[in-house]
Amino acid sequence: MDYVDPKKKNGVVGKILLAAGLTAICILMLKQSPSFNTPSPFSQHETGVTHVLVTGGAGYIGSHAALRLLKDNHRVTIVDNLSRGNLGAIKVLQDLFPDAGRLQFIYADLGDPKAVNKTFAENAFDAVMHFAAVAYICWREYRKVRRSVKEFVEACKKATGASIKVDYLPRRPGDYAEVFSDPSKILRELNWSAQYTDLEKSLRVAWRWQKLHRNGYNPSMASI
Repeated sequence: MDYVDPKKKNGVVGKILLAAGLTAICILMLKQSPSFNTPSPFSQHETGVTHVLVTGGAGYIGSHAALRLLKDNHRVTIVDNLSRGNLGAIKVLQDLFPDAGRLQFIYADLGDPKAVNKTFAENAFDAVMHFAAVAYICWREYRKVRRSVKEFVEACKKATGASIKVDYLPRRPGDYAEVFSDPSKILRELNWSAQYTDLEKSLRVAWRWQKLHRNGYNPSMASI
């Protein structure tokens, strides 16, 4: 049978009690701190300030939307799981808008109901801009122009100078023959209309950016 020295045992118990006591004191001091009970500016509505949730805000389109919102003095929360987005984009925005209450980033997956509920429970949003999706970017022009997928592919070939292999397959059951997008509402409610409507020119700009930033927003990894 092993023999335990009572003095040694009492010493261990004493250390545990001391650690517990110090922890309790630290918690009490934190709770009494003025900043402990100060609510986050993101958790409450503020008169004159629009708090916008940007999902997929670490992606190409989402980050530019967030940038515009911040430039227009809105409060922005970005939620992204970084499966397609780039943390470098968040870093750029944080460097541009370092003031408290302007921008926060939440790493979360919108496919997780608990994470979504927690995000909405802890934040007071006035609007949501949804850019998160497990899909590649599709072209949508915000003007009344009729284009086919074939025209888009041909424009991509001209803009990139690359050979793009295309497989023409039968339409799947349930596929729409045509899809229309009406920009009149965004013009009426936000007074916004597209400035850049040349498809091939827009694709050339996007392709040039992609070639110069093969690793996203990380400047040290940019390839020329």
